[in-house]
Amino acid sequence: MDFTVAVYDDELCIYVPKASRIPQSILPIFAVGYDIWLGFVLTAFACALIWLTLRVINLKLRIVSLGNQHILEQALGIVVDTWVVWVRLNLSHLPASYAERMFIGTLCLVSVIFGAIFESSLATVYIHPLYYRDINTMQELDESGLKVVYKYSSMADDLFFSETSPLFASLNNKLTWNRDLRADVIDEVARFRNQSGVSRYTSLILESSQLTLLNKIWVVPECPKYYTISYVMPRDSPWEDAVNALLLRFLNAGLIVKWIQDEKSWVDIKMRSSILQADAESELVRVLTIGDLQLAFYVVIGASLNHS
Repeated sequence: MDFTVAVYDDELCIYVPKASRIPQSILPIFAVGYDIWLGFVLTAFACALIWLTLRVINLKLRIVSLGNQHILEQALGIVVDTWVVWVRLNLSHLPASYAERMFIGTLCLVSVIFGAIFESSLATVYIHPLYYRDINTMQELDESGLKVVYKYSSMADDLFFSETSPLFASLNNKLTWNRDLRADVIDEVARFRNQSGVSRYTSLILESSQLTLLNKIWVVPECPKYYTISYVMPRDSPWEDAVNALLLRFLNAGLIVKWIQDEKSWVDIKMRSSILQADAESELVRVLTIGDLQLAFYVVIGASLNHS
């Protein structure tokens, strides 16, 4: 048995179960990024500090007075009032200083901007569900503890060079051979979510694009093996040179790459058309239920218990 000239190259990739969806009860927390939350909190304390500075200046100029309150009580009250305005609630009273009132008006405008960001992001995540972080590297795959299942023995040959690093040695120990050639490993990964699989990247995209588009499986971007693919023919075949010459002409003309790309495009169009058709047949308006608003009830109950 012999091989022809290399026809095209491909990668052996690992596919894993898609990360779980974030529960709708805590979805508002993940509606915006951590940087927005951090900016929201830090800006509120910065505004409270500015308000405290204005109060100190007014006290020194005797525009306002402490009255029966201690300075620390007024400082605490300013911090609380800042957060009340920051979350767009109404103040029970306004300060006597016009400078502080103007600052509160500015604070209201800034809080409207943050509120608009939160509300638009919240509407987006209810329409387009969010997922937890997926496995993107071999290190994360090793830490996940998923076994790596392969169906053909040739796929495991030098897939993880155990002598290269302790990471690949650990992954090599997780390799499991499924000897049932009729088994659908991809379907098992999507259904049982307790294992990962090995497949050629091109085959995975062409044959299992529906599972990828439906967020059932996830292809790890870091592929452990890169190789070239050739056809098989009998050794010392009389037509070996003719076949190789014909394949090289196909390669030089770009026909083989074009055929693969055309097939990928056809699969993408077919899958996306079916998904768009399913979306069109589903309800266009999503009705929020009590389950979607659990977080709000928990906040109200927790605040009531703390107040009491």
